[in-house]
Amino acid sequence: EDSEPNDMPDQAVTIGVGRYTGGVCARLGDFYYVDVQGRWSFELNFTHDIADLDIMFFREGQPLRHRNGRPAGPDSSDDNEVFEWEGPLMIYVYGHDGATAPYRIIVSQQ
Repeated sequence: EDSEPNDMPDQAVTIGVGRYTGGVCARLGDFYYVDVQGRWSFELNFTHDIADLDIMFFREGQPLRHRNGRPAGPDSSDDNEVFEWEGPLMIYVYGHDGATAPYRIIVSQQ
């Protein structure tokens, strides 16, 4: 992958509005810094039959957490993860229980 290595927060690949391909190839996932001002949407496309991928939000190298302590980010049990945000954000794409799979990212300006 062109974005490798992006396995740690300090290796996050900066992306903007557009389409990107990648894959979780090991227990460590992939970090991206979405550098978009204003409102935007993020779509992670993958096939759940291959593996369940999830997303976690990071700020200053640390995961953002909900009030209950769980990591913040979309968490579905089917194909694809989608969310909207405003302003820059670091995102971690990883495989549930160490799963590996190819994926496509779509970042759109709102």
